[in-house]
Amino acid sequence: MSSQIYKLLKTRHVDLIGAAFKLGQRFDGVQYGPQELRKSGLFEVFQKNNWTFSDKGDLKIEDISFDTNVDFSKYKHGHLIDNSLAVGNYNKNLYKLVKESADKRNFVLTLGGDHSVGLGSILALKASYPSLKVIWVDAHGDINTPECTLSKFYHGCPLSHITGIANGKDLPGFEWINGKLEFKDLVHIGLRNIDHGEKQILRDYNIKHYCMEEVTYKGIGKVMTEIFEY
Repeated sequence: MSSQIYKLLKTRHVDLIGAAFKLGQRFDGVQYGPQELRKSGLFEVFQKNNWTFSDKGDLKIEDISFDTNVDFSKYKHGHLIDNSLAVGNYNKNLYKLVKESADKRNFVLTLGGDHSVGLGSILALKASYPSLKVIWVDAHGDINTPECTLSKFYHGCPLSHITGIANGKDLPGFEWINGKLEFKDLVHIGLRNIDHGEKQILRDYNIKHYCMEEVTYKGIGKVMTEIFEY
Protein backbone atom coordinates (compact mmCIF):
# COMPACT_ATOMS: atom_id res chain seq x y z
CA MET A 1 0.00 0.00 0.00
CA SER A 2 2.83 2.42 0.81
CA SER A 3 4.04 2.38 -2.82
CA GLN A 4 0.62 2.57 -4.47
CA ILE A 5 0.19 5.25 -7.13
CA TYR A 6 -3.17 6.99 -7.47
CA LYS A 7 -4.42 8.06 -10.88
CA LEU A 8 -5.98 11.37 -9.84
CA LEU A 9 -3.44 12.48 -7.24
CA LYS A 10 -0.10 14.11 -8.00
CA THR A 11 1.61 13.01 -4.80
CA ARG A 12 0.94 11.04 -1.63
CA HIS A 13 0.11 14.21 0.27
CA VAL A 14 -2.89 14.91 2.54
CA ASP A 15 -4.35 18.37 3.10
CA LEU A 16 -6.22 18.21 6.41
CA ILE A 17 -9.07 20.72 6.85
CA GLY A 18 -10.94 20.98 10.14
CA ALA A 19 -14.63 21.87 9.77
CA ALA A 20 -15.22 22.88 13.39
CA PHE A 21 -18.93 23.61 13.04
CA LYS A 22 -22.04 22.81 15.09
CA LEU A 23 -24.87 25.10 13.92
CA GLY A 24 -26.42 22.59 11.56
CA GLN A 25 -27.97 20.85 14.60
CA ARG A 26 -28.86 21.48 18.23
CA PHE A 27 -26.06 19.95 20.31
CA ASP A 28 -22.77 21.38 21.53
CA GLY A 29 -19.55 19.40 21.16
CA VAL A 30 -19.36 18.25 17.53
CA GLN A 31 -17.22 21.30 16.69
CA TYR A 32 -14.42 19.68 18.71
CA GLY A 33 -14.29 16.63 16.46
CA PRO A 34 -11.31 17.79 14.37
CA GLN A 35 -9.07 18.56 17.33
CA GLU A 36 -9.97 15.29 19.08
CA LEU A 37 -9.13 13.25 15.98
CA ARG A 38 -5.78 15.01 15.72
CA LYS A 39 -5.04 14.21 19.37
CA SER A 40 -6.07 10.58 18.89
CA GLY A 41 -3.23 9.72 16.51
CA LEU A 42 -4.37 10.78 13.04
CA PHE A 43 -0.96 12.19 12.06
CA GLU A 44 0.70 8.93 13.08
CA VAL A 45 -1.61 7.08 10.68
CA PHE A 46 -0.45 9.31 7.80
CA GLN A 47 3.20 8.77 8.65
CA LYS A 48 2.85 5.00 9.12
CA ASN A 49 1.36 4.73 5.62
CA ASN A 50 4.08 6.92 4.07
CA TRP A 51 1.91 9.98 3.38
CA THR A 52 3.08 13.54 3.92
CA PHE A 53 0.50 16.01 5.21
CA SER A 54 -0.33 19.66 5.79
CA ASP A 55 -2.69 20.64 8.60
CA LYS A 56 -4.71 23.63 7.35
CA GLY A 57 -6.21 24.21 10.79
CA ASP A 58 -9.89 24.63 11.68
CA LEU A 59 -12.41 26.79 9.89
CA LYS A 60 -14.64 28.35 12.54
CA ILE A 61 -17.84 30.34 12.14
CA GLU A 62 -16.26 33.10 14.24
CA ASP A 63 -13.70 33.63 11.46
CA ILE A 64 -16.34 34.25 8.78
CA SER A 65 -18.03 37.59 8.08
CA PHE A 66 -21.33 37.77 6.19
CA ASP A 67 -24.31 40.07 5.86
CA THR A 68 -26.91 39.36 8.54
CA ASN A 69 -29.32 42.05 7.34
CA VAL A 70 -31.25 39.74 5.06
CA ASP A 71 -34.96 39.87 4.27
CA PHE A 72 -35.94 36.25 4.85
CA SER A 73 -39.43 36.85 3.44
CA LYS A 74 -37.94 37.15 -0.05
CA TYR A 75 -36.91 33.49 -0.03
CA LYS A 76 -39.22 30.55 -0.71
CA HIS A 77 -37.64 28.62 2.18
CA GLY A 78 -36.64 31.64 4.24
CA HIS A 79 -37.88 30.43 7.62
CA LEU A 80 -37.72 26.65 7.15
CA ILE A 81 -34.13 26.03 8.32
CA ASP A 82 -32.63 27.24 11.61
CA ASN A 83 -29.33 29.16 11.35
CA SER A 84 -29.51 29.07 7.55
CA LEU A 85 -27.34 32.17 7.04
CA ALA A 86 -24.58 30.78 9.23
CA VAL A 87 -24.77 27.28 7.73
CA GLY A 88 -24.84 28.52 4.14
CA ASN A 89 -22.01 31.02 4.51
CA TYR A 90 -19.88 28.59 6.49
CA ASN A 91 -20.17 26.02 3.72
CA LYS A 92 -19.39 28.65 1.09
CA ASN A 93 -16.07 29.31 2.82
CA LEU A 94 -15.42 25.59 3.36
CA TYR A 95 -16.05 25.03 -0.36
CA LYS A 96 -13.26 27.48 -1.25
CA LEU A 97 -10.76 25.80 1.08
CA VAL A 98 -11.50 22.27 -0.09
CA LYS A 99 -11.46 23.18 -3.78
CA GLU A 100 -8.13 24.96 -3.45
CA SER A 101 -6.52 21.77 -2.13
CA ALA A 102 -8.39 19.47 -4.52
CA ASP A 103 -7.31 21.53 -7.53
CA LYS A 104 -3.68 20.92 -6.49
CA ARG A 105 -4.48 17.19 -6.68
CA ASN A 106 -3.71 16.61 -3.03
CA PHE A 107 -5.83 14.15 -1.05
CA VAL A 108 -8.30 16.32 0.88
CA LEU A 109 -9.44 15.04 4.28
CA THR A 110 -12.16 17.21 5.84
CA LEU A 111 -13.02 16.55 9.48
CA GLY A 112 -16.35 17.74 10.92
CA GLY A 113 -18.33 18.98 12.65
CA ASP A 114 -21.98 18.19 12.07
CA HIS A 115 -23.18 16.76 8.76
CA SER A 116 -24.07 20.11 7.27
CA VAL A 117 -20.36 20.41 6.33
CA GLY A 118 -20.90 17.71 3.72
CA LEU A 119 -22.42 20.41 1.51
CA GLY A 120 -19.33 22.55 0.98
CA SER A 121 -16.81 19.71 1.04
CA ILE A 122 -18.60 17.46 -1.48
CA LEU A 123 -19.58 20.23 -3.89
CA ALA A 124 -15.96 21.42 -3.90
CA LEU A 125 -14.72 17.94 -4.78
CA LYS A 126 -17.40 17.62 -7.44
CA ALA A 127 -16.19 20.88 -9.01
CA SER A 128 -12.61 19.60 -9.05
CA TYR A 129 -13.46 16.00 -10.00
CA PRO A 130 -16.52 16.03 -12.31
CA SER A 131 -16.84 12.22 -12.20
CA LEU A 132 -16.94 12.16 -8.37
CA LYS A 133 -18.76 9.26 -6.67
CA VAL A 134 -20.01 9.54 -3.08
CA ILE A 135 -20.53 6.77 -0.51
CA TRP A 136 -22.62 8.19 2.36
CA VAL A 137 -22.19 6.03 5.49
CA ASP A 138 -24.88 6.98 7.98
CA ALA A 139 -27.90 5.71 9.85
CA HIS A 140 -29.77 8.71 8.44
CA GLY A 141 -30.41 9.73 4.84
CA ASP A 142 -29.49 13.43 5.23
CA ILE A 143 -31.44 14.08 2.03
CA ASN A 144 -34.44 15.94 3.45
CA THR A 145 -35.44 19.10 1.63
CA PRO A 146 -36.08 22.31 3.59
CA GLU A 147 -39.78 21.68 2.93
CA CYS A 148 -39.95 18.11 4.24
CA THR A 149 -37.45 18.19 7.14
CA LEU A 150 -39.13 17.55 10.48
CA SER A 151 -36.40 19.09 12.65
CA LYS A 152 -35.65 22.36 10.77
CA PHE A 153 -31.94 21.61 11.24
CA TYR A 154 -29.76 21.51 8.15
CA HIS A 155 -27.64 18.51 9.17
CA GLY A 156 -30.43 16.32 7.81
CA CYS A 157 -30.58 18.14 4.45
CA PRO A 158 -27.18 18.55 2.72
CA LEU A 159 -27.68 15.86 0.08
CA SER A 160 -30.85 17.54 -1.19
CA HIS A 161 -28.78 20.55 -2.27
CA ILE A 162 -25.78 18.45 -3.34
CA THR A 163 -28.00 16.47 -5.75
CA GLY A 164 -30.06 19.48 -6.85
CA ILE A 165 -33.37 18.27 -5.42
CA ALA A 166 -33.48 21.54 -3.47
CA ASN A 167 -32.59 24.90 -5.02
CA GLY A 168 -29.99 26.92 -3.13
CA LYS A 169 -31.50 30.20 -4.30
CA ASP A 170 -34.61 29.44 -2.23
CA LEU A 171 -32.70 29.51 1.08
CA PRO A 172 -30.78 32.52 2.50
CA GLY A 173 -27.05 31.83 2.62
CA PHE A 174 -27.14 29.15 -0.07
CA GLU A 175 -27.29 31.27 -3.23
CA TRP A 176 -23.68 30.37 -4.11
CA ILE A 177 -24.46 26.71 -4.85
CA ASN A 178 -23.58 25.70 -8.40
CA GLY A 179 -23.38 22.21 -9.88
CA LYS A 180 -24.78 18.97 -8.54
CA LEU A 181 -24.03 15.31 -7.95
CA GLU A 182 -25.91 12.87 -10.18
CA PHE A 183 -28.21 10.43 -8.38
CA LYS A 184 -26.41 7.48 -9.96
CA ASP A 185 -23.16 8.67 -8.35
CA LEU A 186 -24.51 8.42 -4.79
CA VAL A 187 -24.85 5.34 -2.55
CA HIS A 188 -26.11 5.21 1.04
CA ILE A 189 -24.82 2.58 3.48
CA GLY A 190 -26.26 1.68 6.90
CA LEU A 191 -29.68 3.35 6.81
CA ARG A 192 -31.85 2.53 9.82
CA ASN A 193 -33.65 5.76 10.77
CA ILE A 194 -34.92 7.83 7.86
CA ASP A 195 -37.85 10.22 7.61
CA HIS A 196 -40.92 9.63 5.46
CA GLY A 197 -39.90 12.35 3.02
CA GLU A 198 -36.46 10.80 2.62
CA LYS A 199 -37.95 7.39 1.87
CA GLN A 200 -40.00 8.94 -0.90
CA ILE A 201 -36.93 10.72 -2.31
CA LEU A 202 -34.89 7.49 -2.37
CA ARG A 203 -37.71 5.81 -4.31
CA ASP A 204 -38.48 8.70 -6.66
CA TYR A 205 -34.87 9.21 -7.72
CA ASN A 206 -33.84 5.55 -7.60
CA ILE A 207 -30.90 6.21 -5.27
CA LYS A 208 -28.97 3.06 -4.49
CA HIS A 209 -28.95 2.32 -0.77
CA TYR A 210 -28.28 -0.41 1.79
CA CYS A 211 -30.25 -0.48 5.04
CA MET A 212 -28.49 -1.72 8.17
CA GLU A 213 -30.27 -5.08 8.01
CA GLU A 214 -28.89 -5.67 4.51
CA VAL A 215 -25.38 -4.79 5.65
CA THR A 216 -25.69 -7.24 8.54
CA TYR A 217 -27.08 -9.98 6.29
CA LYS A 218 -24.58 -9.62 3.43
CA GLY A 219 -21.56 -8.42 5.39
CA ILE A 220 -19.75 -5.16 4.76
CA GLY A 221 -17.22 -6.83 2.45
CA LYS A 222 -19.94 -8.00 0.06
CA VAL A 223 -21.68 -4.63 0.23
CA MET A 224 -18.49 -2.74 -0.64
CA THR A 225 -17.74 -5.11 -3.52
CA GLU A 226 -21.20 -4.44 -4.95
CA ILE A 227 -20.78 -0.69 -4.55
CA PHE A 228 -17.40 -0.61 -6.31
CA GLU A 229 -18.85 -2.67 -9.16
CA TYR A 230 -21.86 -0.32 -9.34
